[in-house]
This record gives sequence, C-alpha cells and structure tokens, in this order.
Amino acid sequence: MPQLKVSIKTRPDDKDAILLWPVPAEDGAWHCQQVSTEGLPASQSLHAQNSSLGAQWARPEVTGTPFSITYDFVPTSVAAAGVLPTDYWQVQDNKHTQASPELIEQVRSWVDPSSSQAQQLHDLIHKTADMFAYGHVEQRFTEGKAQVPSLCGITNGSCVDINTFLIAGARKLGIKVQYLAGYWFHPERSHTHDMHCWLAFEVGNKTLFWDVAHHLKWGVPDLHSGLNPAGGRRWLMSYGRGLVFDTPNGEVSISHFAEPIWVLSDGNQWQPELHID
Repeated sequence: MPQLKVSIKTRPDDKDAILLWPVPAEDGAWHCQQVSTEGLPASQSLHAQNSSLGAQWARPEVTGTPFSITYDFVPTSVAAAGVLPTDYWQVQDNKHTQASPELIEQVRSWVDPSSSQAQQLHDLIHKTADMFAYGHVEQRFTEGKAQVPSLCGITNGSCVDINTFLIAGARKLGIKVQYLAGYWFHPERSHTHDMHCWLAFEVGNKTLFWDVAHHLKWGVPDLHSGLNPAGGRRWLMSYGRGLVFDTPNGEVSISHFAEPIWVLSDGNQWQPELHID
C-alpha cells in the first residue's frame, strides 16, 4: 500500500494557530483510504466553499512534539477506474485564473482560430514554453495584478507561474483545463520538501496531462504530454485555484492546496517547513 508522510518541521509562535491540511482528491487511479496524524489532537473535517474538496484541521498544544500527517493510498476499484469527481473541471473564477485583456490578445495572436482545439493547445503550449525560463523568483509576474497579465519577453517563473499563465490562456481559447497540485518525487530521491503543480486538459474527449515546467527545469527536449516527462512519481492532493475554507480562525483562500498550512488567529496563513517522504 503506497504511503505518503508529510512532516511539519516548524510552527508559528501564535498559540491559537490551527494546522489545516488537504484530504487528497480522487484522480481516477488512486484513492486515499486513510489519513492519520502523529503529535496532533483529534482533527475536524470541513469542505471548501467553492469545491467539493475536503480538508482537516487541528489546534495542537504548544509542545515540542513533532507533527506529521500520513496518507495511505490504494488503487481505485475496477468500476471506479478513470472516473473523476463531478466538479473536477470546475475552475474557480479569481485572480489566479482570469486572463487580462492583454493576455487574451496575446494568446489569440498565437493560434489560428480556424484550427482544431488540439492544434490550438499545441501552439499555446509551445509558445508558452518559449516565453518562460524556469526559476523561482521573489516576485511572481502576477504580483499585485487582479488578472493574469500577458508576457513581455522571456519571463522567469516556476511551475506555479507557468501553469497560471497556461490555465488563464486555455480558458480564453475555450479549452477545458484544470490546475492540479500535489507532490513530485525525483527518480533518484525518496523525499521532497514542497509542492508541485501541473495541468490537465480535455481535448477531443481525451484527458491530456502537461508538465511544461518539468520540461524546462530538467531540460527535457521535444515537448510532449504526460505526467512525468522527467521521470519520478507524483501524488495528486487537490485541483483548482483559490480554494476557500471557513476555518475556526476565519475564512481563508488558498492559492494551491497541496501542503499543510498554519492559519493564524487573525486568519493569515503561515507556511511551515516540510519534509515529505
């Protein structure tokens, strides 16, 4: 039985902070059979206000006890194989998914409107890959923007930046798309320290997964669809952007919900250091 353990290495000084973590989304191949914790009091369940996705939370006592969350996965049944949740393709309408007028104009200039959706997606993917250089930046190209902006020259960005641009662009081309967040493990490693994201598209009744960021980061030539262009393995935790939860410490909107987060007593979020294996 595959198992994923997320260890929370740091916590804020706020004694009233709660820890909030996702209940893994169904992906048509794997089902999370059990979520168990260590060092945490009994957890409570809640659901996103704008999605069917679930979460759990707990308010730990102020101790030196390490905290961890363990997910046990089993393959989905034959009857459920390939079956996705009813709201799998629901895209939240917010600053993470809305295209600016300039982005709309840019994306439409890249494609032939008379071509098939498959060809338009091909052109969008390849043009986007040409416009990004992989890298983590202090300020995202979307920082301070109410909508996803267009690109001006080569832009440095991580998986989040690249996929934010792609999801906003695909929506305006009428291509069904979803943002997926979880964990990816390098083929030579058994652990990681943070989340990863990728995209699913539906074109011609086929679901295509794309990870453009991994093509750029790991130098994988010849762009092609698939979950692991750079090898390794991954686990889906959630889908969608800007998931909203009504927690005991107030309402929070989470950009991409793969990792546990601390919700402070004033409703602000605090990201812990993690170890995932």
